[in-house]
Amino acid sequence: MRHRGLPVLAGAVILSLLAGSAHADLGKCQKGLEKNGDKLRGSIWKTLAKCKDGYQSAVAKAEPLNVKAGPSCEANLQKVVNFGNPVSAMAKAKAALDKLTTLGTCTDQDLVVLGYLPEGIFGDHWARWLMLASLKAAYESQISFVGATANIFQALETNGCPICANLGRPPCLRASCPLLAGDGVAPLAASEAEAKVLDASTTLFVPISGELITEGCQWPGLTTNEIATVGGPGNALNPSPILGQTACSITIRSQGFTNCGAGGIANTNVSVCQDSDLSDGNQCSTGLCLVNPDANTGGACFNFTTAAGTPGNSVAMSTTQIRIVAPGQVGLDGVACTADDTAPPTPPNTIVVTTGSAQATIMDAGDVPGPDVSSGPFVGAAGPGCAQLSSGNLTGLTLVGAFPGADTVGGPLGDTITATRLQCQ
Repeated sequence: MRHRGLPVLAGAVILSLLAGSAHADLGKCQKGLEKNGDKLRGSIWKTLAKCKDGYQSAVAKAEPLNVKAGPSCEANLQKVVNFGNPVSAMAKAKAALDKLTTLGTCTDQDLVVLGYLPEGIFGDHWARWLMLASLKAAYESQISFVGATANIFQALETNGCPICANLGRPPCLRASCPLLAGDGVAPLAASEAEAKVLDASTTLFVPISGELITEGCQWPGLTTNEIATVGGPGNALNPSPILGQTACSITIRSQGFTNCGAGGIANTNVSVCQDSDLSDGNQCSTGLCLVNPDANTGGACFNFTTAAGTPGNSVAMSTTQIRIVAPGQVGLDGVACTADDTAPPTPPNTIVVTTGSAQATIMDAGDVPGPDVSSGPFVGAAGPGCAQLSSGNLTGLTLVGAFPGADTVGGPLGDTITATRLQCQ
């Protein structure tokens, strides 16, 4: 893991970038991520297919697997997925991704906007995560096409393909936990949201129920004493009532890591600030700041504080869409949070969730100079060790996140601050 010029203060690492931090061409960064990620995915997919086809060919000819199918699969996989092989497709992909940041094609600001952990704080975790996402996409599409995929690699493992041992069990597995619902009153507890609405002048507590779904991935060389969270779209959280309306939450994507021991992802605290009125200047002037959404509203600024990781601590960038549906916007089915709702879509927000602490602040709430409102800090809790996580046990894991919404939510709620706490039973 690489950290570049990070100041150490009392055992913690503090990110303190200027609001005017460099912002590369976001389109070029995005294209670089897409190009290298999909190139690796394609290489892995083709190699997995060759291994499976070789297996079926050997079976059809009654040829022992250790004659050709196993050794051939081993040789091909070594060229593609052995990260320790400097000429493998994985190693080449990593080198190409590293160039995106060293050459300035992708800045930390770009990475956050696109849903990645910033390199200035978390080193090359973002790049290794993208490679794991490529591996996950290739492997899961193969399983979709051929249900016996894992069985085939188990058979090849003992017949000349040692590296197949990493593919006989899917490298990425989903796990879920039922959430312990909160009571809807202060203080924030169990699984609950604190919503400061109506220009952050009114505080509501909303119980959260449903399930927390995680997708953990591991691969030699890409995860060292940690499990990567590679999450896709989901709506496992139940709708929540708020001021006579319904809040609908959809997870678009999650990118993060859980610590398993020495060298794993750091313990992370995060504070997010946003200025709702720039007429008196931008008062959120430190941290990793996103571009201003308009001339009167400041971009959200993220400040991270990290310390040495401990087993079970987690941090992730969760891209989430929250839609507020009024009674007259439920569509023909009469049910909120379904595809026919007529409520205008809100832009998905990137929310940092952590087992550390999270807080958020709106400066100049209500688009007038003066009122400043904060929420938090709220503290999460590390989950079980990685052995338990790998077996699907998430008991005790508590994630917290907080984010400001200055002039972005729309509708009657005005400026908002939302803090969430998700606790596994």
